[in-house]
Amino acid sequence: IAVRTDGSYFSLANYKLLSEKMDLETRVINREYIRKIWRWPGIFILLLSALAAEWIIRRSNGYQ
Repeated sequence: IAVRTDGSYFSLANYKLLSEKMDLETRVINREYIRKIWRWPGIFILLLSALAAEWIIRRSNGYQ
């Protein structure tokens, strides 16, 4: 199976070769996910209604 998948097989007799095959370098992986709010109209409506409710409460209490 290891030969077919470009892998390697190590027995106890040749375990020292394992460290040569392993990639021990540290790599930093940064991923950024951008989600459009228009894809979820429920969340957009919820945020919009919360903003409107806050505006109405401020106006009814006399705040500018």
